[in-house]
Amino acid sequence: MSTSDSEPAADTRTLELRLSERIERDIMSAAYAPGEWLREQDLAVRYGASRPSVREALRTVAQSGFVEIQPWRGAQVILLAHEELLQLTLLMEDAYALCAELTARKADAAVGEELRQKLSELEVAAEGGGDRSEVYRLSFAIGRRIGLAAHSRHAFRQLVQAGNLVLWQHRLIRPGDSQTDAQSLNAYRVLISAVERGQPQAAAAAARLVIILMRDLFCQEPARIV
Repeated sequence: MSTSDSEPAADTRTLELRLSERIERDIMSAAYAPGEWLREQDLAVRYGASRPSVREALRTVAQSGFVEIQPWRGAQVILLAHEELLQLTLLMEDAYALCAELTARKADAAVGEELRQKLSELEVAAEGGGDRSEVYRLSFAIGRRIGLAAHSRHAFRQLVQAGNLVLWQHRLIRPGDSQTDAQSLNAYRVLISAVERGQPQAAAAAARLVIILMRDLFCQEPARIV
């Protein structure tokens, strides 16, 4: 779920916020491994920032759930237990269902067209047997767009925070096969159709199914770093 969907044309974010987002992106792209220690001095050199800026950025990253800060030792990239990962999908399911319901109530044709385009890209990636990380990225891009269209800050924030952590684990574990991809695609088709038709309950149910299918994969295949 890229942050670009909601960023203003002029970047008014603070240096620390931009730095925290970069650290999170690097964690999600496996530049830092689960359990790895992130030292302020090393990060300051890597990102060309001051140690105070790095310290503040790490606090934001910790609030997002990617690291734990240990006094006098630094920040450590979290090791998510299998049960914690499943709990995250439960939070994500509730947030996604609420966002889908709200979006179906208020979305206009432009949102529907954008979702259709993203769905087409997802279908090409999933049915083409390409890079699975691209399938995950496109799936979460659909979720983020639905979250933005819901115009609920609380639900969107919960969806993005839980979603980023789950997307990260998706990339590390890389579960799934052609059968589960087909099931997920069908769920996305139903979800987007319900949004376009203004069917809140159907949209919420389809959103829940998307996350349930994801959770089933995690249940079948406990954490396995590749």
